[in-house]
Amino acid sequence: MNGKKTLTQWHQIIAWGKKAELIEKFVKKGQLLAVDGKLVNRVYQEKGGSNRRVTEIQVNEILLINPKKAG
Repeated sequence: MNGKKTLTQWHQIIAWGKKAELIEKFVKKGQLLAVDGKLVNRVYQEKGGSNRRVTEIQVNEILLINPKKAG
């Protein structure tokens, strides 16, 4: 592949209500998406008592870039 490497990035996205239902119904693993939203940083406590920091994308809009064909 002419010396170029492809870098895959995984992000936690958060959606609620109808947006979450639509994502669950139409988005499949490996599908390319465009997401518009805001970054949210939060801290939570693990079972062992240590604090964990996470950054998530809170979804405003989502666009399927390569929707899977039915069937």
